[in-house]
Amino acid sequence: MSDSIREQIITAIEAKLAHILAAKGYLTGCGANVMRARKSVDPEELPAVVVFPKPETTIREYGNDANTMRVGLRALVTFAPVTENPSEVAEQVLADLKECMTGRRWSMAFDSGSYEPQPGDTITGATSAATGYVESVTLSSGTWAGGDAAGIIYLRRLTGRFTFTAAIVSPSTPEVNENINVPGHANCMTTNGAQTYIEPETSTCAGLVTDIRYVGGGPEEYPEPPDTTVGVGAEFDITYSTVAGNPFARPT
Repeated sequence: MSDSIREQIITAIEAKLAHILAAKGYLTGCGANVMRARKSVDPEELPAVVVFPKPETTIREYGNDANTMRVGLRALVTFAPVTENPSEVAEQVLADLKECMTGRRWSMAFDSGSYEPQPGDTITGATSAATGYVESVTLSSGTWAGGDAAGIIYLRRLTGRFTFTAAIVSPSTPEVNENINVPGHANCMTTNGAQTYIEPETSTCAGLVTDIRYVGGGPEEYPEPPDTTVGVGAEFDITYSTVAGNPFARPT
């Protein structure tokens, strides 16, 4: 038998949390080890984030169950006491958890490129001045060395809209592609600016839910020397629907 919708959602959340890595442009690497309902974590397993599915509430609506499941997260990371403040590290972890679970995400095609933007880079439109925070880049053809790299760039924290729309000036003039700048690499790629919005309900929970809401969180007790581990908790309400009496089926 297939997993229940609730179980599929939990599994999707675990997979999304594994993205919290420096290689994906996050501040910490707590996604290196994603665990489930573990009350104790060995030091050699850090950094880590533990997922705690909690009880849910249900309202009957037109023969379907509208469910709201509380999901708790507990992230544990180590810090260097000489150079890092545990409070500052904890705030980075909390920001990563919130952005990973509820942050908006966009994909945008590029049709030529000579330099590959790195995760964590901020790209800027040479004409539009739109900006985006790079999560990852997927190459579909060409090479960066050859200057003809083409593919998809995935962004977070998007502001503005890429591509100068000449049609705004004159309806008879088509849109033109826009050059993209990365610090130290001007005009490193060209995009047609077609940005596709990926809602968190899709990117985090595979489109199985109608809402993801951060309801609270923050650092746990701050460690005392010689302890170099800081813990951060966060809770989210996940709303989804199932057919009444059938937790394996979604309403059609």
